Formats: sequence, structure tokens, C-alpha cells
Amino acid sequence: MLFVCSWRWSQEKYVAVKVNALSQPSRRVSAENELEIMTYVSLVNPQHKGWHFVRKLSDSFTLESASGTHTCLVLEALREPLWLYSKRYVGGVIPPEILKILVQMMLHALDYLHSECRVIHTGWFEIS
Repeated sequence: MLFVCSWRWSQEKYVAVKVNALSQPSRRVSAENELEIMTYVSLVNPQHKGWHFVRKLSDSFTLESASGTHTCLVLEALREPLWLYSKRYVGGVIPPEILKILVQMMLHALDYLHSECRVIHTGWFEIS
């Protein structure tokens, strides 16, 4: 979900809201754990090169429903995925000089998560 929030220096800002599902009781612990990790990652070491390339938690809240309490994360909205970004270029190929910069940013982010936060990123980067 994308929402628009106001900032003092801008007319509007987009954020993403992740609402964690509760199909199983164990998902509640998982959602709370994700909130703790996101909070921790946002604060560990802003001086590290990779800190700027990691998605930050802006806020969080809980949502009550008939099935229980849902932990909701308010996150910075990300840019388009690489597969979509690549369509801007001739033949759908990101030029090497730009791809090199993008890969460096991803590696700095992973280094921040691993060396500073001691967090292992289990997601993947979909490039195709």
C-alpha cells in the first residue's frame, strides 16, 4: 500500500505501509521481531556508507481486527525495481557504468546489514 504524508519541506511524500497477516499465532512473534529488526537497522550506525542504501522504518502502529492485532510498518517508499528500471534503456539493458553504481550501492547496504547490524538479508535482488 502507498500513502501520501505531508513533510514540512515538501507538499507530499509517499510511504509504504506493510500490514502483517495473522494466519497463524506464530506470525505475531514474527511481525514483532521484524519491527524490532527494522528499528535497530534504522539506528545502528548512520555514518556507515551502506546506511543510506537501506530502507528505513518511518513509524509503526497496530491495527485491531476480528482475527487479532496486526503489526503495521510505515516504510520509505522504494523506487522502481531493476527489471522495470532497465526498460528505460535501449534493449532493456542498463549501461555498465550505471549498473556498476547500483551494484556498489547494494553491496554497501549488505555490508552495513552484515558488519554493523549483524543481520543476514534473506531476500533476493531480482534483476531479470
